[in-house]
Amino acid sequence: MTLKDLKLPSTNERITLPLIIDGSILEENLKHIHKNKTWLLKELKKQGFENYNRTVALAELDSFWNLIILKK
Repeated sequence: MTLKDLKLPSTNERITLPLIIDGSILEENLKHIHKNKTWLLKELKKQGFENYNRTVALAELDSFWNLIILKK
């Protein structure tokens, strides 16, 4: 059965995976994508974030593997 069968509208919204919430790294989510803290810190540094625990409110990975960061 599909959304069309149920006469429900489909959306093109993509799901995101949080990697940091309020300055805390979510290790389980990194494991889920087969990445580690070193990779995440490198990606944060590319975007100018070095003290993530004090500066990052939310960092999430979208379905296109883009890291989206919201400052505190």
